[in-house]
Amino acid sequence: MCQNMLKNILENLKVFYYMVQPISGDTHEERLESFYHKQSPYYDLSRKNILKGREELFTHMSKHEGKDLTWIDMGGGTAANFDCIEQNLDNFKKIYIVDLSSSLLEVASQRIIKNKWLNFEIVKTDVTQFDPPESSADIITFSYSLSMMSNWFEVIDRAQKILKPGGLIGVVDFYVSSKYPTASFKKHSWLTRTFWPTWFAVDNVFLSPDRLNYLHHKFKKVNCTESMATLSFPPGFKAPYYLFIGRKLGAG
Repeated sequence: MCQNMLKNILENLKVFYYMVQPISGDTHEERLESFYHKQSPYYDLSRKNILKGREELFTHMSKHEGKDLTWIDMGGGTAANFDCIEQNLDNFKKIYIVDLSSSLLEVASQRIIKNKWLNFEIVKTDVTQFDPPESSADIITFSYSLSMMSNWFEVIDRAQKILKPGGLIGVVDFYVSSKYPTASFKKHSWLTRTFWPTWFAVDNVFLSPDRLNYLHHKFKKVNCTESMATLSFPPGFKAPYYLFIGRKLGAG
């Protein structure tokens, strides 16, 4: 047990070292690969206890009514989010893992082969460029990926277009509140609104209240929670995150 704890600590320290290295690249794809290339073997272990809300989100989405469903996980990385709902995966005709990081998708490929997930398909592309062969999807998810997409307006609009009427979008991600949020949203302190965007921006993760506001604008809210996640680095610090589930209405 002590050996496993020591191993986990050392691997977390190794990932932290890679995370604080300068990110290089002229394109979004190159910068992602620069960031994830060396840490990809340890990615799942290092994020397991700090990226909160993922299991809750994917469990809820996996219970979507219907058969022969299509699920697109945008910025799906290593596909580890599906481990917790393996018993429900047969309900889906196709599950697409869409990402730009070759290193993370290689881990996803190994996971899919190991688990014999025959209804999975890996797609290496920008999420705004992905056109599912089915022309539409029943579920679209973003797990701590939307905050890394600079063109997030276009990304959300694209997701709204692909979703079938009645389809669900699910997002879990870090964020900060606006200075003067409406009564339905939490208000964060000046320190929280200042520190966390600066901290995460080092890794090209850009926090703001705007994504959550836009999700509320584009979709009918099914569920929305705002919470705090305890991070490994800085040790003991708590960062705000939200979990949003929305439904597409109408035909547009």
